[in-house]
Amino acid sequence: MGIGLDRISNLPDSILEFILSLVPLKSAVRTSILAKRWRNLWLYKLSSTFVLDFDEEFSGSQSPTEFVTVVDRYLQLCSNDKLERLRIFFCPFDRFAPNIERWVKFAETKGVQELDLDLSQGHRDPRNGEFTDERKPFKLPASLFGCESLTNLSLSRCDFCTPSEFKRLGCLRLLILSHVNINDDMLQSILTECPILESLSLKNCSQLRNVHVSGDDLRLERFTMVDCLKVYYLEISAPKLQSLILFGNLNFMFRFIDISSLVDAFLSSIGRETYGNCTMFLPDLAHVKILSFALSYVAEFEEPEENEAEFTIPLPNLQELQMLVDVMSEENISQIYRFFHIYPSPFLEKLLIRLPGYLEDPTGTEYIPTALNQPTNVVFDHLKEIKLSNFRGCILEMRLVKFLLEKAITLERLVLIAPPMELNEGIKSDQVGLSLQSKFSERIGLRIIRGQLSTLPKASLNVSIVVQEFFEDDMSLNPVHREVYCEQSFSSIQKMFEPSFEEFVSAQSEFL
Repeated sequence: MGIGLDRISNLPDSILEFILSLVPLKSAVRTSILAKRWRNLWLYKLSSTFVLDFDEEFSGSQSPTEFVTVVDRYLQLCSNDKLERLRIFFCPFDRFAPNIERWVKFAETKGVQELDLDLSQGHRDPRNGEFTDERKPFKLPASLFGCESLTNLSLSRCDFCTPSEFKRLGCLRLLILSHVNINDDMLQSILTECPILESLSLKNCSQLRNVHVSGDDLRLERFTMVDCLKVYYLEISAPKLQSLILFGNLNFMFRFIDISSLVDAFLSSIGRETYGNCTMFLPDLAHVKILSFALSYVAEFEEPEENEAEFTIPLPNLQELQMLVDVMSEENISQIYRFFHIYPSPFLEKLLIRLPGYLEDPTGTEYIPTALNQPTNVVFDHLKEIKLSNFRGCILEMRLVKFLLEKAITLERLVLIAPPMELNEGIKSDQVGLSLQSKFSERIGLRIIRGQLSTLPKASLNVSIVVQEFFEDDMSLNPVHREVYCEQSFSSIQKMFEPSFEEFVSAQSEFL
């Protein structure tokens, strides 16, 4: 058989240019190495593109000097009068500050609508996300705050330059600020001068203290505050707010004046040095449909008086509940029972529990079981789906599963996902694969777990129980709040599950 003809390369330039116009810029540029015929065709894509995306993958494949040279060249060749989006992911070395400033001003002249300037590369403290290097944040040109075309603005590790006013950002709908020197007055000015702002995210903004998310005719629908560690007071009056995410230090005073439209909430500070009590928020969030929170805080439940034994706070609208568990202990299991007793959720349909990434005693060989008082009044009338992640099958986890199976009378699916593998040093990359995963399966005895689960009493006769390895999870059952803001709290301390198969069998025999 002869060599096949390259029919695509023989097409007219106009057709090839049209094809390239349909693919991302970096993919179009790669076609220049195919043949002489393709060498300059990507320039048409550059001259006609409305999106310039120099993302993490793009910057990671080159040195800083090469990255700056390439971006400068691209912007010189971009002859389009309009620019919808410019994204820059780069390391803000001082010597490149003039180049970055030039890129920002280029976007301004093109009437950019979405600007994402991510200069967050650098060493961080895993406990609080703060940078440990000595690089200064990039000083933004004041002219940026007069860019009337901006609808989406995302800034990371930037200096706001303390502009006096934000009156010309009236079209801004989304604002994401990370490691930015915004203060209380500047935040209030933004909320006042950006009347159609719909989404606001504040991450690692260390100059915030007294945060007021309020204003006349505020249209804000989503508010996120992550690791703003020096905030001591939070007030929200946002009648259109639908999503609230609070992560980090929750030991602050708060006042929710109007959050009547709130649909979902995420509350956690897992992995942080300072914990808070998220249950203090629940009376104000009783109307939400979706709730994610860290179980650590359940220990802060106030004991009711004797004459208030039936004290409860119903969550009548709750349909999805995600619990983030950072410690697996008998006390935590008791806390889960107490939560369902104190916060009855009659219409809960989906329950997701993320177990800790590391267990002190995964086999339960050092655990002496004691009787735990299960609430007799808890029944899940509408619960259809349950998923437990990082499930190893230890005695405490099996107790929790047994409780849920006995209480969920309409349960249709129970999914148990084993933790991800972390390879021991010395294992070669070519040895990693299904054989290693199979070895892991044998080690934790998934077949034994499946057998034990089949013998447990079940309130629902139609429940399907699935036990899978991490790599087998099809992700069809996921929480709305998929992002765990301190992922390292689960993964960085996660260790290889090392007990022998015999130890596992012995420990499991104690369960039933």
